[in-house]
Amino acid sequence: MCANKLPESDNPLASQPTMTRLENSISWKSIYNIGQVIIDNFINSYTEEPQIIVIDADDTDYAVYGEQEERLFNSYYGEYSYMPLQIY
Repeated sequence: MCANKLPESDNPLASQPTMTRLENSISWKSIYNIGQVIIDNFINSYTEEPQIIVIDADDTDYAVYGEQEERLFNSYYGEYSYMPLQIY
């Protein structure tokens, strides 16, 4: 509705979230290249080598309602949710 297009139209822009369109349109080689750019920028951000780098892996509970694909029951939170792993 925000794009002034109906989900049933032939235009896929109104039928999938932006991230899903990106995931479906990008090749594995492009994903690798994006990762390399991120790593290169991170390394180049330091003027000298750091003594230690802390990588924080954090899962986040996103509650879902209904029968969404790839939802899992999380017994800790007592609900169905997505549980993406985020790295900082």
